[in-house]
Amino acid sequence: IEEDRANALATIESIKQILNYMHEANLNIFHWLLSNNESFRLKTKFDLGLLSMKSEFYTIQNVYTIIAYAKSLNIEVIQEFDFPGHVKSWSNVYSNLMLDWTDDEFDLSNPAVFILLNALFKEIIPIFNTSKYIHMGHDELSNTNIEIIKSLTFAKNISTTFNKTPIIWNDPITSKNIKLTNFVIQAWNNLNIVLSQNYKTIISVSDYWYVGGKYRPSQFIFPNNSNIIGAELCWFTSSSDDPYDLDWIKIYILEAGQALK
Repeated sequence: IEEDRANALATIESIKQILNYMHEANLNIFHWLLSNNESFRLKTKFDLGLLSMKSEFYTIQNVYTIIAYAKSLNIEVIQEFDFPGHVKSWSNVYSNLMLDWTDDEFDLSNPAVFILLNALFKEIIPIFNTSKYIHMGHDELSNTNIEIIKSLTFAKNISTTFNKTPIIWNDPITSKNIKLTNFVIQAWNNLNIVLSQNYKTIISVSDYWYVGGKYRPSQFIFPNNSNIIGAELCWFTSSSDDPYDLDWIKIYILEAGQALK
């Protein structure tokens, strides 16, 4: 399950409650998207906390608390700081690193982008030490294929440095026709294309596996394919969500658990 609090900051207690529901449903991985266009939700040292200044944020100690609680329930916590797209929250501080025609995607031809990201990941990745995976984003991209491949190489090298298996969204494969090795692909669309190319795949087809989507997880028919390693329920929250009103999300979580049995 993914819980994106890019707009509405969940309390630590409400995240623990989500983890309780996951444990009840036998779901074993919590994918925590800690930055998106709207905000950067972690107080970090690498940029002196500049990215988190304009929004509520979690401290590193908060993260340790969630990881420890999740571990007690046999749940892994995977972090994602989405890049190179969906980075509008970075543009408030690093506008010079954005593509000329947008404020929500890094200009991957600028070496300073990778210097900054390298500092971020070297600080953050060691904290998430209970999982062998790391999510490296890469959805909905406008950069050229040459530059995207450069970014994917960076993501792979960072992952290898910390002995992690990188996960990315399916867009480089299905929208850019880039061929990859040693990546797990999280497919939010074009699932058949991903599976036809023999990638290890996490299913998050948006119609079924996005909370509030057109259909529900229980209606999804899993293809008979040994490369499918699981499925993930995605909850992209908004500022109108009440972090204390979680009974309704429990329904989705339990349904996802039933669909995965």
